[in-house]
Amino acid sequence: MGGQVFISYSSKDRDTAKRIKEALEQAGFSCWMDKGSIPFGSSYAAEIENAIRSCDAFVLILSDAAMHSKWVEKELDRAENHNKMVLPYVTEPCELTDAFQYYLTNVQMFLAYENRKQALSQLIDSLKQQLRPVTPPMRHLPRNHLPLRRTKTIFVIISAVLLVVIVSVILFLMRNCTAGGEGDSHTTTTAAAAASTVKESTTQEAEQEMSVSRSVKDHIVVPSLADPLESFSLTPYNY
Repeated sequence: MGGQVFISYSSKDRDTAKRIKEALEQAGFSCWMDKGSIPFGSSYAAEIENAIRSCDAFVLILSDAAMHSKWVEKELDRAENHNKMVLPYVTEPCELTDAFQYYLTNVQMFLAYENRKQALSQLIDSLKQQLRPVTPPMRHLPRNHLPLRRTKTIFVIISAVLLVVIVSVILFLMRNCTAGGEGDSHTTTTAAAAASTVKESTTQEAEQEMSVSRSVKDHIVVPSLADPLESFSLTPYNY
């Protein structure tokens, strides 16, 4: 069997019906409610008849207001005529009217007014035993959980960014090495030129010193040692 569920309720129990619908959809069942399920401009009665005929289970939100709603009674009657599985979800203690007593004799009821959570769990379990959910049940994943496809996508993006960074660093280092090599060559050439200049300057200074030495030597008269007395004159000293 499929998993189409028709939800019948009184307008006064709309909030309860919405909660039941959300819980059943989370369990994987497809739910039909009059509000939002009937196309605009369609025949209200015809759409409800088609929905009941095509459903696999009929969930009745049973309350005093529901038993006094002519629409709920008509929907329950059509479900019985189509031999649908009826599951009453009783929201409050109430005495069944004659019509509902007729329809619900020997039908299992889920007493939500005694324990709402337990009744809802039993309702879902009963549907799962009789029907096959049309979609897998919704699972609440932890916040730190990521789907596999999304995880792969993030990994690819991170890898691409790291690759770009690594290539950029390598190119930067290569440029620095090239610039450093050119700088070293230029420094070596400059140092050689400076050394050559210093050498030339030193040579020139040495030549100048030698020239001065020769000039001084030419102008110095050395006394002859053969006649030392001729080089001196005695001046009388007066006391």
